[in-house]
This record gives sequence, structure tokens and C-alpha cells, in this order.
Amino acid sequence: MIEEAGNTKPDWWDSTPMNIPTGLDLTWQVKGGAKNDPGAYIWNVIHPNPGKWKEGVKLLQHSVSLCKGDTVAQQKAAGGIAGIYAEMLGDYARGAFWAKKVPHRIIALIHCYMKLDCPSAAADLLRSMGSDQTRNGQAIKLWAELGDLKTALEWAEALAPNDPTVAYLAAGDACRYHGKIPEALAYYQKVLGVTKQVQRDDPVNKKRAAASIEAIKLFDSLDLAKIDDGTYKSDSIGYAGPLEVSVTVKDHRIESVKVGKHQEKQFYSSLVDVPPQIIAKQSVKGIDTTTGATVTSEAIINASAKALAGAQK
Repeated sequence: MIEEAGNTKPDWWDSTPMNIPTGLDLTWQVKGGAKNDPGAYIWNVIHPNPGKWKEGVKLLQHSVSLCKGDTVAQQKAAGGIAGIYAEMLGDYARGAFWAKKVPHRIIALIHCYMKLDCPSAAADLLRSMGSDQTRNGQAIKLWAELGDLKTALEWAEALAPNDPTVAYLAAGDACRYHGKIPEALAYYQKVLGVTKQVQRDDPVNKKRAAASIEAIKLFDSLDLAKIDDGTYKSDSIGYAGPLEVSVTVKDHRIESVKVGKHQEKQFYSSLVDVPPQIIAKQSVKGIDTTTGATVTSEAIINASAKALAGAQK
């Protein structure tokens, strides 16, 4: 299925224009972050604009064709294509096709296998990593999402001596995913207890842990019967920064959940997947986080909990 999808055009291909910005170096010979760097263009222009996602795929596939013989450049373009297909368009077969071409996109490939209902292939690939070497403990959380909390926590403990805030935060998220709330809270407290800064993200990880502790403590006290009609806002810490959510209540029911201001430039699927779950369950408890997008998903859940708690009489 992956090979067939990857070797055929999606149905939107012919109706999507090819827009090549003036000066953009599609051969990837410029320094990363430069004005004419295609990576920066994809990140800053394509990712935040859903109407440009398909256009971005066409642009990057054109880049692949321009870079024949340059493996490094082709892999940069292929990695960008994999990200747009998997994390934004939700086309997991094509996302897997392109992720397979890029060694450093192994997490994206695992994510696609899980979405394609191939957990054994995802587990085999995850196992081949040997340990979590990701920035945000993604491998640990993927083990949890595959149902193997034991391995998730073993990998977290192995990572903890070198990167404690990432390890304990991922372990807390893994426990939370499995409904083991006391254990999750204990791991989040460990994050707050880390005194030495090891990574640049340590302060942000502490904020995420504190936000999760706050939200979890609110879960059991929330009672929609005590909330008047209205729209209530709050925020929490997402993958890239603060993420704002508006929750509308009518007749003591959650009518809508909308993500407002945010800085997320990837994992857009969680912005679409999580709010309908909150409405369907009429609760912030028992919500499935989006595979591979735990940080963004839980930010939406945490912000929704805070918004409802602030409105409760």
C-alpha cells in the first residue's frame, strides 16, 4: 500500500499550482536559516498555512528532481515531504513512503506505521533504535502508545541520568496515557525536582510538567453543572510555546473547543483530532492523544481543563 501510494499522484496534484518563490535555492546549497533556504521557507511559510501544504509537497518534490546525485539535498527535501504528508495532510501511506528514504525520519515512519494500523512494524522499528535519542522523549511515549508501558519506563530510566527533565516528563506522559495518574504525578514532580540544567529545553519541560500537574488535579473537580453558558479561554505550554484554547458551554454541555493562538508548526493533526474528542466525551478525562503529537495534544487538554475550571462556580 505504501509503495503504491508513494508512486501515484494524490487526487489533488493536478489542481495544485506549482509556486516557486523567487530566489529560493531548491538545491539546498545555502546555509540553514538563510533567506533563500528552502527548509526555513517550509517551516515558516508552508507549515503555518494549511492552504499551502499541498503546494509545499509539489515544491519539495520538484526539489528532489533538481537534486539528482546529491543524496544529502534529496534527503532534506524528502524529509520535508514526509512531514507534510504525515503531520499535516494525514496521508500516512505517502508519509511513510517518503520517511523511508530518510534515516533521521524514523520517528515519522513509526508514527505512520501506527496510523496505518501496523503496530508490529512500528514496534520492530522502534526497538531497532535501542534507546530514546529524540529531543522530547518521543520514543518513550510511542512505546506507551503501542501499549508497552514497561519498556517506555525502562527507556525513560535509562535516559534519566543524561537528560532527566525529558526522561521524567516522557515517563509522566506515558503513565498518564495509561491512566496511571498517581505514577504520572510522581514523574512530573521529579521533573520539577531537577536542579541542574542539562538541555536548553529544561525550563520549558518544567513548565509542561507543572501544567500537567495543575490540569490533572482539576480533572476530578470539574462539574459542567456548575458552569454557566459562555466561552472561556485559557492556555498551556505546547510543543513550540503557549497554546490558547476557547471552550464554549451551553446548557451545561461543552458545545465547542477551538484552538486559537499557538506557535505550533508541526503535528497539526492534534489540533483537529483532540477538540472533537473533548466534545464527544463531555470531559477532559480519557482523551486519546494524537499519535506522535503528545505534547500538542496534552496542551489542548490542559488548557481546556483550566478554562472550564476557571468558569466553575
